Amino acid sequence: LGIEVPPEETLDILRRLQFTAAADGDTLVATPPVVRTDIAIAEDIVEEVGRVAGYDRLPVRVPDGPLPLAERHPLEEFRERARDALVGFGLQEIVAYSLIDPSWLRMLTADGSCIAPDPLRVVNPTTIAQSVARPTLRASMLDTARRNIHNRGSIAIFEISPVYLPRRGDLPEERITAAILLTGNAEPPKDGETWLVRERTWDLHDLDGFVRGLADLLRVEHPRGEVVPAPGLHPGRSTGLSEDGSTRLVSGQLDPRVAERWQLPSATFVAEIDLAWWKRHARPARVAPPSRYPAAIRDIAVVVADATPYAEVERSIRAAAGPELETLSLLDLYRGEQVGAGKKSFAFRLVLRSPGGTLSEADVERLTRRVTGRLQHALGATIRE
Repeated sequence: LGIEVPPEETLDILRRLQFTAAADGDTLVATPPVVRTDIAIAEDIVEEVGRVAGYDRLPVRVPDGPLPLAERHPLEEFRERARDALVGFGLQEIVAYSLIDPSWLRMLTADGSCIAPDPLRVVNPTTIAQSVARPTLRASMLDTARRNIHNRGSIAIFEISPVYLPRRGDLPEERITAAILLTGNAEPPKDGETWLVRERTWDLHDLDGFVRGLADLLRVEHPRGEVVPAPGLHPGRSTGLSEDGSTRLVSGQLDPRVAERWQLPSATFVAEIDLAWWKRHARPARVAPPSRYPAAIRDIAVVVADATPYAEVERSIRAAAGPELETLSLLDLYRGEQVGAGKKSFAFRLVLRSPGGTLSEADVERLTRRVTGRLQHALGATIRE
């Protein structure tokens, strides 16, 4: 403690606290009362003596020496960037309890099967409603939406918290997860709008846009994992990615039967992302001086099969253009008679720039032909003139 407490005073204090205490030379033997289960080590005895003797007797000394450098854990900084991005998208953050009702986990699928490992159970819970550590954020998100959907026309929420996955013979894995939920109206009424303006509800493209936008802001290189089913989500409108035998990302529309169980609209969309997994696939920040040379802009229109994902088209363009491609923007998506049934047309704008010199007209045409050729051979695309 930094002060001397006479042995007689120490024994008196402990006996007043109903300890059985005796001194044998420089040794103090003390037995706490049965009700004092918090007394386990010698330091606990010292703290009891100091508490009763009075902390005002402790000497006051200003700490000296160099202060340690405060460094944030890399995942903590990554998590804060994800939180700032989602708030910037207009989503509202929630903070739910880590302990949940185990019956919620059986409500996450239509047949009552589990979507996660058996949860960790609290030995002596205060209530059954908080008796297991949640292995997924989905139950908390659905419960929050259920409580608020009747009072709000739109729900767009997220949470970033750990989930607890049991490990045999070891402490549980605390996996930092980001969850997003969308349901209800996507756009609130604007000033001047009347009841004649049709409302738009959230859809799958909104959710996909939030996930992709978050990945772009976090500089995630869109890691490829094994495509797996997403239990509890619509079989035809959801996807899941797995790595090392563990599901790392699920995204899609909630199974309408599950939505009905939670008293939510059938058009409810959820996503769960393992942020540590994304962190491993994130590229570091890179600072480069702006180029001194002018850019060349080219617009191309590409017709592909309707089943061809946009990501494949973008990936092919970037691979063909190489480092000279500064930015790639989607200008338009068209489906109609002019491109034929089962087809769609993407209109892209390519901004080309070389860090080493001005691109000549021949250089630009060569890069453009390389991009169009790659699209034609890899995806069977047609270039619209």
